[in-house]
Amino acid sequence: MEELTLDGRGPFTQIAKRIGVSNETIIKRYHKLKESGSLKVSIQINPNKIEYSSMLDFNIAFTKPGSVSNSVI
Repeated sequence: MEELTLDGRGPFTQIAKRIGVSNETIIKRYHKLKESGSLKVSIQINPNKIEYSSMLDFNIAFTKPGSVSNSVI
């Protein structure tokens, strides 16, 4: 999954070659991650290309209850 994080648009054949497995292995792993809900495919738009001068990006990360201590918050 690390390779997909680094370059999610890269061809499966290139990813397979970089990590030393077959193309079929990458395809199976991708579909398994997608079907299990572990992988979410999304897009990111370059606002400058569509003539916007600014953009706000807001993300929320969820954790399991008790996995973050109160001192971090």
